[in-house]
Amino acid sequence: MNRTTVAAAWTLLAASLPGQEPRIVHEEPASAAAQAPRRLFESTSCFQVEGPGGIGLEGAGRRESEELTGGRRRLALVLASGGAAAEEGLALGSVGCLERWLIRQVSERFDRLEAVEIVDRATSRTRGAAAAAHLERALEVTGEAAAVASAEEFLNAVLRQNRAFLLAELHLFRRPAGEESAEEPVTVAALSRSACETWLAERQQAQGDLLAAPRLMLLGGETAHVSVIDQMSYVRTYETRAVGEAVVVDPVVDVVQDGIIIQITPIIGPQGETISLGVDVRVRAVKRPIETVELEIPPERTKVLLQLPEVSTVCWSAENLELWRGEHGLLVTGLLADDWTEGGARRSFALELLMRLEVTRQEGAAPPVRVAAVLGFDATSCLVFARREGASAARLDPGTRVAFARGQETVGHGVVAEILGDVVLITLVDGEARAQDEAFLAQ
Repeated sequence: MNRTTVAAAWTLLAASLPGQEPRIVHEEPASAAAQAPRRLFESTSCFQVEGPGGIGLEGAGRRESEELTGGRRRLALVLASGGAAAEEGLALGSVGCLERWLIRQVSERFDRLEAVEIVDRATSRTRGAAAAAHLERALEVTGEAAAVASAEEFLNAVLRQNRAFLLAELHLFRRPAGEESAEEPVTVAALSRSACETWLAERQQAQGDLLAAPRLMLLGGETAHVSVIDQMSYVRTYETRAVGEAVVVDPVVDVVQDGIIIQITPIIGPQGETISLGVDVRVRAVKRPIETVELEIPPERTKVLLQLPEVSTVCWSAENLELWRGEHGLLVTGLLADDWTEGGARRSFALELLMRLEVTRQEGAAPPVRVAAVLGFDATSCLVFARREGASAARLDPGTRVAFARGQETVGHGVVAEILGDVVLITLVDGEARAQDEAFLAQ
């Protein structure tokens, strides 16, 4: 793979990591300019973002096995089950990133299998006099009994690993003026923790425009949605109705979305050695002010104004982007989006997306280690004040990750910023913390 085109982007990172180069995970040819704006009149339904389809692994586990002729076997691992089906049909959604990942992994690892497929099925369940349709989605594996048994062991390992929670931090920047390049390819590189920190510091010093920086917790295999959207109302059309002998003209108002939508699906490998990520990024920009046209509505030739939104939509998605053990983030560069100048001219700009992922808690891990008691929280500085307590309090150092608990519930996470004697200052990363909560070492 030719890396010359992205060498300049890694100058700072290479300087901070002597002898190391970010691992290129994915590279695409430079894309053409963003698609031409579309003018909407009758409907804005194309701007309603559909769900990504698919399901998570939290409900998986039940399996069905069928012995076939010739020493063959069929295994069905139920991924989602329960709930009544809507009358109009299945409501499990389209096959998503997780299901495609499972099919790909099982098919590539076990080549003696005859078939690996996702099956949706509806059954009828009757309780007393009431009957209802029931939905299930399963991964079906068919082949030699020994190969199916090996595939089942692999799936069991995947289920165990993806009962873990991940902390995801997304940083979406608009590249500083003067750095845009229509010829730059879309590139995804895997970075170490220190390289992520260095890149963020450089972007902040360069005064890049931070468009979104959400933090969220999710289970392995789940799809998370991040939306930073303005909803703009506009007059789409008019309806007429008779009131006595008069004709009344009523405006029909619709909504168009302007902003950014990001979906991510992290999947932990069977030994915890990789995190495979599926990403979908959509950027929509509405030209402002919205153009208007004047129409006459019969029979009285009533003059009305319609609005015709002009919208630029840019989408990018990729799957199977892998973080290896010791890597902390994926950096996407080369994305192009559009907006308009105040004079109404269309222009392109570059986006950069850093996605940081870390497994924070694993089912079956060692018992939590209590290290501090929360004294209070300062919302202005996002600092939690705590007092070191417990036999393991000496293990607290700047940079140590902690979890805040209220009773049996984990309510937030933080990173130790400073230690002043027995007082610990902790930067709140996600969730919340308040007086009388307890702090534990994050697992």
